[in-house]
Amino acid sequence: MGVLSLSSKASCASTPWKTRAQSRLSCSRICCVAGGADPCQKVLIISLFQDAGSLAFAVEVLRSLQRELENEVGRLEVVTAKEILGIRKILGVFEIDEV
Repeated sequence: MGVLSLSSKASCASTPWKTRAQSRLSCSRICCVAGGADPCQKVLIISLFQDAGSLAFAVEVLRSLQRELENEVGRLEVVTAKEILGIRKILGVFEIDEV
């Protein structure tokens, strides 16, 4: 299970853009309506974040927090001399796979 799987080209019948370069030029046309962005606009927004390195940074921050939580659970297990399987299982659910 990956955090993000994004193809280099978004294809959508409702997208008026032909290439990613054209989509960047048309980025100002993205309108948020009451229901939010449509799927094609979301792919464009995520690809812009990914290209800017924002997603890689966020993944590294989340991985760092994951390690801190695992270390703290380990410390608590040593102090209490009991395995805390419930919390370890919860941490496993939120573990970030390779992107």
